[in-house]
Amino acid sequence: MENILRKVDPIVTVPYWDWSLWSGAPWLDKIMSTWSNAPWGLGSNGGRDGCVYSGPFGKHRFSLTSGGCLKRNFNGNPPDCIAVHKCLRIFSNKFTDFEMTLRDTLHNNMHCRIGGRGGTMCSRQSANAPEFLLHHGFADKLWSDWQKKGTRYKNAYFSGNIHLYGVSPRLRPQNLMDLSRQPGGVCVAYDDPPHENYKLCHEQLASLSLAEIDAIPRQKFTRLSSLEFDLFMTRKREKAQVNREMNELEPKHVLSKSSKLNSQDNQLGFKIEDVKEAIKRKKKKREEIINN
Repeated sequence: MENILRKVDPIVTVPYWDWSLWSGAPWLDKIMSTWSNAPWGLGSNGGRDGCVYSGPFGKHRFSLTSGGCLKRNFNGNPPDCIAVHKCLRIFSNKFTDFEMTLRDTLHNNMHCRIGGRGGTMCSRQSANAPEFLLHHGFADKLWSDWQKKGTRYKNAYFSGNIHLYGVSPRLRPQNLMDLSRQPGGVCVAYDDPPHENYKLCHEQLASLSLAEIDAIPRQKFTRLSSLEFDLFMTRKREKAQVNREMNELEPKHVLSKSSKLNSQDNQLGFKIEDVKEAIKRKKKKREEIINN
């Protein structure tokens, strides 16, 4: 896609949207939000008929390749950045678990949080939605982040060959492992978001164990349902594993509805102070061990 766009503008880059940083408030339509009605935004939610009317992709400005309007039905909350962080903690020898967690629990979930029942993103026409590229760009970044953890992560893959349409009839996994040397002369690199939410989540959580992270109270995110399972044709055996993955990523302690949250807490879906306190407790324990 970027190579095609660069035939028009050689410096263009397709952005991604890290929706996990706004799990608690994913549908904001403020001027600098993803769903802004400004020329640089994607427009807001659909109307009563599901069609988007605002922004550059509104009904009277944009139509799907198959005809008809872009439809959205914002609903629920996507997995938060702690869920994403835990996904990235999966070990290299658990490649199948990582791939399924990323694909089902994270990727599939967000398709239908945006589209809802009857919406474009929650249908077989999802690739027609402009947000499809931003969402898939984020999924690709998570894959890249996991690979960057080391050689064992970079070289983890499914066995056998795959068919890559439009590039080569047959390719081995080793041909696709290095993102800096992809088929067609493509080099892929991802910058981390400069947003404070990202630094707080991933940089600070990195110092905590999974047990310490699980002790942090969080808001619940919306679980996968028959809507996503049917859309992505999830097999019965796979559904059982996906449910186990969701249980692993879900909050072990649910944030009380009476908790006082500042704007950043509300975006993240958990209290920043709780993360800082967890880090302080760990530091104190280390000091006690050293002193003893």
